[in-house]
Amino acid sequence: KEQTAGFYVSLGRNYASGTSFSISATGEYYTIGNYHKWAVYPQASLTYLKTPKHIFQLSLSTDKTYPSYWDMQSSVSYLNGYTELWGTPNLKPMTNYNLNGSYIFLKKYIFSLFFTHTSDYFTQAAYQSTDRLALIYKNTNWNYMHVYGANIIFPFKAGNWLESRLTLVGMQIRQRCDDFFDIPFNRKKWVFSGTLDNTLKVNKNLSFELIGNVQTPAIQGTFDIESIFNLTAGLKWNF
Repeated sequence: KEQTAGFYVSLGRNYASGTSFSISATGEYYTIGNYHKWAVYPQASLTYLKTPKHIFQLSLSTDKTYPSYWDMQSSVSYLNGYTELWGTPNLKPMTNYNLNGSYIFLKKYIFSLFFTHTSDYFTQAAYQSTDRLALIYKNTNWNYMHVYGANIIFPFKAGNWLESRLTLVGMQIRQRCDDFFDIPFNRKKWVFSGTLDNTLKVNKNLSFELIGNVQTPAIQGTFDIESIFNLTAGLKWNF
């Protein structure tokens, strides 16, 4: 049995100079089983147009993610004699807060700073049992996960035959869970990634696409994620 009651209010204005702002808030009372919570989810955005070449943007957003019905069952499924999937009847929704500031130069070069905080974060994490031979996958509410960092988007062209976009991201990930079986964790790690997206035009209808991506080692709960490399090539014909 699940119930949600809510209200919404917003305010905004646009100026002739191109500057605009908007503020809104969603209030909610949520209950499921024995879990009850009042919450307010604000949204805000500000765009300041100093000149057409220099644009500043600031945004705040909040959101809630509900666990799926199947994740909240009390059943245990067996993938094989070693791997088990556990349900979590008391799994709570997670709330995500995003703060982002951007500077846009010449309407195409973007420099951003960002901060994301997620309370009651949940994901299906793996646990190697210490008292029997079993690998357990279970959705668990962590204390929080937050990420902060910077990213740069740099597009460039070479005549009419090449269009490219370089995206660079540097961020610190921090994850904490005081109630993860018998191995609580509080971890943080710097992660860097880069993506180069290229489109080579053979003619007006035919183009070749080449996308490369690399990410340094990261973390997810108690697990370490190795470096990730990806290269995608494709041919596109528009007719």
